[in-house]
Amino acid sequence: MSGPARIRLEIDRLVLHGVDRADAAGVQRAFARAIETRLAAADPAALAGWTGGDLKLTLPVTMPGDPAALGRAAGGAIGRAIVGRAG
Repeated sequence: MSGPARIRLEIDRLVLHGVDRADAAGVQRAFARAIETRLAAADPAALAGWTGGDLKLTLPVTMPGDPAALGRAAGGAIGRAIVGRAG
């Protein structure tokens, strides 16, 4: 019996325009968790065929009062884009 499927995702650069430096770490943590959550819920067989490549999304959003909300929104959108391309 093999272990759980493993997915490795490398993000070379995360640019946060208009985010205060004090909020950047919170945005980044929520961003990573949102992507992890989306990929964990995806069908591993569908993701196995995805070769990666460049994925660039521009997400025009208004900075909410909670920096983590911005991270969750951006991470969720990128996670959906990855799962959509794989499937």
